[in-house]
Amino acid sequence: MPDETKLPLDAQDIIRRLLVIDPSQRLGSGADDSDLSMNALKAHRFFDGINFNNLHLQKAPIAPKTVKCTSSISNLYPTQSTQE
Repeated sequence: MPDETKLPLDAQDIIRRLLVIDPSQRLGSGADDSDLSMNALKAHRFFDGINFNNLHLQKAPIAPKTVKCTSSISNLYPTQSTQE
């Protein structure tokens, strides 16, 4: 990461560990009992306070609008009505 990066250290660490070129060495890719397991990914400091067992029960902070055209980009750019 560049020195001027303003991301928290936990965010920088997880980004580095997820962008490892060798897929077998990426965080979240290892066997259940390894330091690279999916459980190790979920236990990373970046995710402190997130209960993955109940995550599916939480309401999404933003619900995208239904679009009729598959090439629509209207959900990519927030409008005043979606920011309120």
